[in-house]
Parts: sequence; structure tokens; C-alpha cells
Amino acid sequence: MRVLGHDLFALIGAVLAIYLVGMMWYGFVFSELWMSLMGLTEADLGEGMWKMALSPLMPILKALLLALIFHRTGTSGLVAQLKFTALIWLAFPLTTLAYQYVYWPDYPLALFALDGGHVLVSSLAGAAVLAWRKTPKATEIDPQETA
Repeated sequence: MRVLGHDLFALIGAVLAIYLVGMMWYGFVFSELWMSLMGLTEADLGEGMWKMALSPLMPILKALLLALIFHRTGTSGLVAQLKFTALIWLAFPLTTLAYQYVYWPDYPLALFALDGGHVLVSSLAGAAVLAWRKTPKATEIDPQETA
């Protein structure tokens, strides 16, 4: 089954890759640094834990939107999709985070880098998985293979 020109398993894999990068990034690798930069303690985390139920929505939306963008622009192949994803990251998420850095007086540069790195790495992971089993464009199909 295809969704936006991508194999359904590749789309599910992209969602999982994006989610796992975020879980590893904030849950294990940089958890203490993130909490310190945010000025949070373990006790503070308990108050907003209900929001964690919403966390799968972001990777689902990101994977679907990446698939849509790749499909509509005809971007295919690992290198092309990674480059396009990096360009999207520069144009939108990074500039949005820059607003926080500029207008939030206490927003540390290290937090800007940490959050920006997460968005870039998770997006690249999703794009890499989407490159797997992508439906080729009609111009890329060899007519001899379909005969």
C-alpha cells in the first residue's frame, strides 16, 4: 500500500525513527542537560506529564508532511531527500527556534542548539527512512521491466 508515493511501511518506519530520535535525545542522551537548561527538576516534570500522550502526533505529522513535500516536489533518493530536509529545517524550524532565542530573554544559546539539533536529526532520520522503498516517478520506470 502506498501513501503519498511512499510504501506504508516506510512511512510507519519514518514515524518511529522520528519518535525514537526524540526519545533518545531528550530522554537519555541530553536529559540532564535539557532539564538544567530549562531550569526543571524531576518534581517539575510530574505536573505536565499528561502532555506526553500528545507526543506521537508530532512524528506522525512530520513524517506525513515530509512524504507530502517529497511527493509533490518529485524529490526522491536518499541524498536528495536529506538535502531537501536540511533546507526545510533551515527555512522553518530553525528560524522559529531563533525567534525564541531572540525574544525570550532567558532562552540559552545551548538550548537553542540542543532543540535545533533534535529537530534536524529527527527530520533527517525520517527523510532517510522515507527514501527507502519510495515509488519511482513515471519517468524513472524502465518500460522493459513493466512489459
